[in-house]
Amino acid sequence: MITCIRCGICCKSGICLLGKEDSTGKCIFLKFSDHTYSCDLYSKGAISKEDIGIGLGCVIRRDSEMFEFYRENYGEQYETIN
Repeated sequence: MITCIRCGICCKSGICLLGKEDSTGKCIFLKFSDHTYSCDLYSKGAISKEDIGIGLGCVIRRDSEMFEFYRENYGEQYETIN
């Protein structure tokens, strides 16, 4: 398994079934703090890790379509979090 680095790309690339979009299309539950992203629903105990796949490793590094999305949209930032 490839370790999650909490970059948030899995949530940025598409809203999960439990998420909710704001007016810009971003999930309102995705929070950024201390240079990492987290799910506010999970942080507050409203959902479990299994509900959205927390702990399964890095999605971007195992999914080529997700990687291409990330590279095209966040390419400059990728070098700083990799």
